[in-house]
Amino acid sequence: MRARFEITTRCNLNCIHCGATEYKISKEWTTAEAIAAFEDMISHGVHEVDFLGGEPFIREDILELLSYLNDKGIGILISTNGLLLNENTIDFLATLPYLIGISFSIDGASKEVYETIRGKGNYEKLLTNVQALVSKNKETGSQFQVGLTCVINKLNAPETDAIVALADQFDFNNVSFINIGWFGNAQKNKDKLYIGPLEEFKAYDRAARKVTRVNRIRAMKGKKALSFSIDSMPSIWKYALVQKYPLLSQVGGKFECQAGTGTLYFDASGVLYPCEAVRIHLKSIESEIGEYEKIPLPEHTYEEAVTSESFKKTVAYVQEKRQLYHDVVPCGSCKFSDGCSVCPLHAKSEKVIYWCTEDTINHIS
Repeated sequence: MRARFEITTRCNLNCIHCGATEYKISKEWTTAEAIAAFEDMISHGVHEVDFLGGEPFIREDILELLSYLNDKGIGILISTNGLLLNENTIDFLATLPYLIGISFSIDGASKEVYETIRGKGNYEKLLTNVQALVSKNKETGSQFQVGLTCVINKLNAPETDAIVALADQFDFNNVSFINIGWFGNAQKNKDKLYIGPLEEFKAYDRAARKVTRVNRIRAMKGKKALSFSIDSMPSIWKYALVQKYPLLSQVGGKFECQAGTGTLYFDASGVLYPCEAVRIHLKSIESEIGEYEKIPLPEHTYEEAVTSESFKKTVAYVQEKRQLYHDVVPCGSCKFSDGCSVCPLHAKSEKVIYWCTEDTINHIS
C-alpha cells in the first residue's frame, strides 16, 4: 500500500496555479504524532510514503521524519519546489538508501514564465539547488531518481519542449506534465491560466517530440532514456502520441484506479481519504452517499480509518466508474471508459470531458 501525505499546507511560495491554498489548516501533525501514525501504518502493510505539500521542506522536522521512515525500510518519494534545499539537506538526502525519488515542480523553462507563475527571485536559486542535488547524487552513487513535474497552463504551454530540454540538461531521470486542477489560486487566476483541449494536446505533442529527440541522443551516448509518462493521459491522447512517436513508449493495459485499494491520501491534519480527488469533490460525493466520516490519525488507528463504513462506501463509489461516467459527454458511451485515466470524479463534476470530444479527436487523429 502506498500512502500519499500532504505533510503540510505551509509553503514558502504562493504560486498562481496552486490548489493547496484552498486547504490551509491552522494545526498540523507534530513530530511525535507523525511518527506514531507512520508506525501504525507500517504495521498494517504501508510500504511507500509520498511527501506532498505545501512544501515538505518547510517543516523543521522533515529530516527527522525522513530518517525514521528510511530506518524502517520504507520507500520515500518527495515533491518539492526545491528552493529550501541547502548543502546540509542535500548531503543528508544522499545518505538515504530508501529514498526512491525527488520530483521538482518546475512550471517554466524560461526565467520569465517560471517567475510569473512561482514568484520573482527564485529561478537562479532553483537551478543552483537542482544542480547541487544531481551532482551529489552522482558523486555518492545514490540510487534515487530525480524528476521534473510541470502543470500545463496557458503561460507555459509554448515551453513544454524547452522544459524537456531543461530536464535533459540537468540529467534528470524523468519528466511529467499534468493538467491543472481548478481550485484554490488556479480558480482565482483562471483567465490567465486556462488552456483549451486542442492547445493542451499540442503542448503534450511538443513535449513528446522533444523527448523522442532527446532519447535518440541519449541512446547514442549510452545513457538511460528520459522517462516520459503518458499513462495518466486521456486514452485518445496517449494512443495518438504513441502512433505518432512509436519510440516514445508502449501503452500498457487498461488504466486502473488505485484509490483506496493501492493508494491512500492523508491531509495535513491526518484525515484519511481514498485519494485526493475525493477530498476535492467531497461535497458532491456526500450529496449522493451520505456524510464522509473524517477519521484522523493518530487520534484514531489506521485500522479504524480504513475499515470504517464511510471509507469503504466511498471507495466502492469511486470504483464504480461506469456509473460515474454515465451522464458525462462523451464518457458515457465511450468504449475506453473502463480503462481511461480521466478521473471519474473530475469527469462527473465537469459533465463534459473536452479532451475527448469529437472535435478534438478529429484534430489529433
